Amino acid sequence: MNKRVLLVSFGIAAVLFLLWRTDFSTLGTVLFSFNPNTLLLLCLLQLLTIVLIARQWQLIISAAGSSLDMTAVMGILMAGTFVETVTPAVKAGGEAVKTVLLRDKAGITLAEAGAITAAQKTLSLIGFSCLALLSTGHVLFTVGTLSSLRQPILAGLLFLAMLLLLLISLVFRPTLFSRFLPARLHSGITRYQQTIKRMCVRPQWLAGQLMLALLIWMLFAAKTIIIGTNLGLEVTAFQAASVTYISYMLGMVPLLPGGLGTVEASMTAGLSAFGIPAAFGLAAALILRLVSFWFVFLLSAIWLLAQRLRPVFSYADSK
Repeated sequence: MNKRVLLVSFGIAAVLFLLWRTDFSTLGTVLFSFNPNTLLLLCLLQLLTIVLIARQWQLIISAAGSSLDMTAVMGILMAGTFVETVTPAVKAGGEAVKTVLLRDKAGITLAEAGAITAAQKTLSLIGFSCLALLSTGHVLFTVGTLSSLRQPILAGLLFLAMLLLLLISLVFRPTLFSRFLPARLHSGITRYQQTIKRMCVRPQWLAGQLMLALLIWMLFAAKTIIIGTNLGLEVTAFQAASVTYISYMLGMVPLLPGGLGTVEASMTAGLSAFGIPAAFGLAAALILRLVSFWFVFLLSAIWLLAQRLRPVFSYADSK
């Protein structure tokens, strides 16, 4: 069986297991009571998230000395997003696709494209790490009932710290990796180092990018807060945000495609720690993932299909 199909199957199986362990009647009642207008609002917020990410890419590409219009950047992101949803988390497969497409569309070298991709990932991770650390501190030190999740949370923090340390080390101590990596990757590391240092000499621009990264990640928490309010969950906005970031942090561990199953389980357990019944917690997790995972997957598939069919329609119009 194809590895990607197998991984997606495991992810879906994990979600089905959560459904099996939950009261179906209560879960169904909660899901069907969700306001369709609120679901539309969540989809619009997700579209805003995608546009902001594309804008961040466009600004980083410009800072690196190249330029692409928004349509081209969106095409790159949609292709990468499609691959991300069928490969294990941390988006390694999607980032590789983005790098190759960026090289082709911007007319730059693979090393330059890889440096831009890594720079965007670094900014995004720094923004996310700030929010994840605040969330973890709040949860670990204020909610004793989360003791069962203490080890997974700490493991997620360790993985996130190692990922950030790797990216930062590539800037300040690239020689640590030169001896272990193939020679063809050395130019990519050098380009990444140059790109990050070029950003650092423009503190106002860098601060703006970090604020943009924070805003993008805060939109994820905003969706959870809106869902919780609509479902009548008795949690504060900060509690809902904390559970969101911890769930996505655990979802970053490269086990299943897009963190499928991991995020849902983590969010259900996190909300349960704040006294939310499992059926309500799982309903909130499923709605959030419907918008942030499945809606984005469908959107990327439609975009790619439209791009494939564009030459056909152009040919038909010319006749």
